[in-house]
Amino acid sequence: MDMQRRFGLLVVVAVSVAVVAVFMGCTGEGPEPGLNVVENSGDTRLQTVESPDGPTTVEQTGVNTYRLTVAGQVLENVLAPVPPVVGAPLLIFLAGSTPLAFPGLVTEDTFEVEQAETRQRQFVTVPVDRRGGVMLQPVGVRPGKICEIAFNLVFTDPRGRRLAVRRFKICYIVYVQGVAVKSTFPTFVRFKLPQVGEVIENAFVEFRVDPSAATLYPPVRGRLRVVHGNGEINISNVPVLADGTVLFQARPGGPVLGPVDSVEVDITN
Repeated sequence: MDMQRRFGLLVVVAVSVAVVAVFMGCTGEGPEPGLNVVENSGDTRLQTVESPDGPTTVEQTGVNTYRLTVAGQVLENVLAPVPPVVGAPLLIFLAGSTPLAFPGLVTEDTFEVEQAETRQRQFVTVPVDRRGGVMLQPVGVRPGKICEIAFNLVFTDPRGRRLAVRRFKICYIVYVQGVAVKSTFPTFVRFKLPQVGEVIENAFVEFRVDPSAATLYPPVRGRLRVVHGNGEINISNVPVLADGTVLFQARPGGPVLGPVDSVEVDITN
């Protein structure tokens, strides 16, 4: 009897939805490796204009919307949470860039870009092409801490696995180094995440950022916080390696993942 109870418990833990296991039957061989995880990887398709000397002209054309002359080219309909200033450094993410870093991420029609650490919350709402997952307008941000926030999104992988998240937030820094404006926004992401109902183990999220971030002072550190139905996951003080890698790994033998309320990533100093 004790052996049967233990076996039943393993089935509940190993299968995302217990009812599926009941109706499909159980062979005693356990789940197929990788069956109940969401795995994906890829570049974040960033397209940027770096302007360490700032725009030469700034014209406001709407609420938080500007026409800028940067490096000799005119950029229209640039959203900016903080008004751009002639001569002040600016990093512009062009339309067509992938927001929120993660490949395979399905979002709603908009997300927010916030210039953090200001007296009042200053942000813009950026339209997204849900089919292609790319920004429909450029966004200009000044050096400092930047946060992107989205609601009701889904992590997907090429096999059709899904993990829904109510709220997602990623924060990074924009900084000037020499004659370039750089950031710790990830340029590459690789992840393996459990689906709801799975034990949180062998899970990881790996980011690749500009390697120059490893030389900054104060040091840049990675932080990951996940709030779900069975508790929280907190991983902090993760260094940026010399090649720009920031790796978050879950400890083995974690709890079962409950419905995910929020995921917060921070790669700042």
